[in-house]
Amino acid sequence: MKNFLKLLFVSFLLLAVSGCGNAAGESSARTRDVKSIYQSISQINKAAEAREIDDFAIENDFGLSLEDIEEYAGSISNNMKDPALTLIIQAKEGKGNTVRSALETYKQNQIVYFGNYPEFSEALSRVKDGRIHQSGDLVIMVFSSTDLSDYGEIDRLISELVK
Repeated sequence: MKNFLKLLFVSFLLLAVSGCGNAAGESSARTRDVKSIYQSISQINKAAEAREIDDFAIENDFGLSLEDIEEYAGSISNNMKDPALTLIIQAKEGKGNTVRSALETYKQNQIVYFGNYPEFSEALSRVKDGRIHQSGDLVIMVFSSTDLSDYGEIDRLISELVK
């Protein structure tokens, strides 16, 4: 009887502990991850005259649907000579590829745009070398600031943050 009670007690504890990881808890953890990843990358990839990426930009500039996104954080430079951009998106489950595809299209559009202006050759180079990293439904896009010598520090940081 004692063994049965111990087993029942342990089973109850396991059920109680497993209930702690509910959907609301998972959502807030993802939100914290998106914001902390954004903060970490944007501290080294400082955008000149930065503006926050908002819902309007997500839909109209990046061609994304807010219905495909759980959470995002980002900023972009308002200085044409500095294409610095940091955008972290936690897509809804199964929408990571959709988000990545839209960001690839955005990148190609920026390459065409900057390619029209010889005076923005450094910006064009940064956009061409821009990073789009996907880990499941988490998608990161970074265009390096012209203040950075290369993407080395950004690449290292992304690999550390997204394991």
